[in-house]
Amino acid sequence: MKANIYPRAMMLATVAMLVSSAVPIVASMAALGADGGQHKLAGEDGWEAQTTAARGASRIVESSIRGQGWDGWSLGSFSVPAERLGGRLVGVWTCVAGVASSLGLLNAFICTSARNVQAMAHKGLLPATLREENHKGTPSAALIFSTASILVLTPFTFAELIELNMALYAMSLLMEQIALLRLRWTEPEMRRPYKIPIPRMWLCLVYAPQITMCAGIILFSLRTGLGVLLWASTIGAGLLLPRFGRRFFGLPSRELRAHHRGGGRFDAD
Repeated sequence: MKANIYPRAMMLATVAMLVSSAVPIVASMAALGADGGQHKLAGEDGWEAQTTAARGASRIVESSIRGQGWDGWSLGSFSVPAERLGGRLVGVWTCVAGVASSLGLLNAFICTSARNVQAMAHKGLLPATLREENHKGTPSAALIFSTASILVLTPFTFAELIELNMALYAMSLLMEQIALLRLRWTEPEMRRPYKIPIPRMWLCLVYAPQITMCAGIILFSLRTGLGVLLWASTIGAGLLLPRFGRRFFGLPSRELRAHHRGGGRFDAD
């Protein structure tokens, strides 16, 4: 793959996501906000807009404006303006499309999560049982483990789950960005699929707002007992599993040991 394909694909995907988010919002405002706020207006709240931009997922919300302020917006469904714009058929179509999108996102999330669990088991960080696959190549044990982990979260409220998701996602982005900057200093000549064509100091300035925002989200999550418990568990697992995991779960898989001996690339996906 040519190195310039990836940034072009990212730019096109960003434009597509912005358009797919903006078009229904603008159409809803035109359809429901024409009388100075007496009708309901559809839009996305701040967290869902971030999720749409970062993961390509769209959650449908409807808001009502009290007076001329935005503080009256509330969660709802794009099916309301869709029905007013195109009739009942378009409203039902919007609901069905939302369900299909949510199912696809859930399926992709569970499948990728199961592969992550399987990769950790291959490295000796989780029980060896989670390495197993069925005759179709599906990591069934890891899939069950991942699904059970999701079910554990069902007692939490939707707001708590949003905060949990965004805090973990912010930590993931923070680690990736810091790793990128560190490698530009420590391994500047290392072969890369694509290298951002700006000097290191400018790269730091470009990433400074993102790193600050991610750090702020993480600090904001520490204001609750749930947030403190989350980060204590995450940091504890990150420190203990590499040190003691193999004593309890066994050595890495033969495939991973062969990878280290041969200098090949182990791909758990």
